[in-house]
Amino acid sequence: MKWIYILTVVSILVIGIMSLRIFSLSKGYHRDPDIAKLERIAFALHEYKAHSNCYPPSLEVLLSLPDAKPFFTHSNGDPLQDSWGNRFIYELKGSNYTLLSPGPDRIRGTGDDIQRKSE
Repeated sequence: MKWIYILTVVSILVIGIMSLRIFSLSKGYHRDPDIAKLERIAFALHEYKAHSNCYPPSLEVLLSLPDAKPFFTHSNGDPLQDSWGNRFIYELKGSNYTLLSPGPDRIRGTGDDIQRKSE
């Protein structure tokens, strides 16, 4: 009888751990493509700055440049939109920028945001 109890407890623990792992993987499912998009945009921003000595006033300016098209050819859908339908937020302050996705909750400043800042 004792072995059945131990086996039941161990089984519940294993199922619980596996469920948490599957849940955490599913939460991050959309993040990887968005991180890749954010990195491509950041690279295009740095390329723009290398040629113009400043960052562009908006992300749309990047899309209009012929040299930037290779950075966005692998994007599914709108290259300036994340997997949850949010436009990436681009803020330019002086010579620095912040680029972010508010994530699946669509609320800026929460733990699921994806963010990149100029260095």
